Amino acid sequence: MIWTKYKQFGRTILITFIVIFLAIIITLKTTSNNNEIESDILKIIHNVANRSYADIVYVNWKIKISSNYEEIYSLDDSGWMGDGFRYHVFQYDSFENIQSDFDWEIGPNNDIEEKVNEIILGLNVEINYRPNYTMDYIYYHLEENDDIDNLYFLFFPIENKLYVIESFI
Repeated sequence: MIWTKYKQFGRTILITFIVIFLAIIITLKTTSNNNEIESDILKIIHNVANRSYADIVYVNWKIKISSNYEEIYSLDDSGWMGDGFRYHVFQYDSFENIQSDFDWEIGPNNDIEEKVNEIILGLNVEINYRPNYTMDYIYYHLEENDDIDNLYFLFFPIENKLYVIESFI
């Protein structure tokens, strides 16, 4: 079975939670100041739960994207092992927030559009949140594991929208 970076991240998180849980139990049994420990536990949970999608993209692909966005749509059908598809639409204030993050290519690109549309149709993405290929766009595509795992970024400068499509098979 092929382990994607996302799967490895999931395993790492699970192991981390187990270690933290065991450390908390041991600490609770050996300390008398439980209020301080409860506060620390809440801080840890808050930090893990509030990871941005930009953090997840970095973990999965080692690519940094600007986190100065508003997420306007998200759909994820990936299983607990990480296989599947993820689709996100982000609204940026301006192109400057994202322009230097990648080696962008200028669209249109029919091959990219076909592959992205396959995923979109499989996920049953609402029509309002699909890319409008009649507008100018730039794109970035990354493939790993012999084209098994794919990442697509489509950015439409007129709308300042970034479409992020991940495929882990």
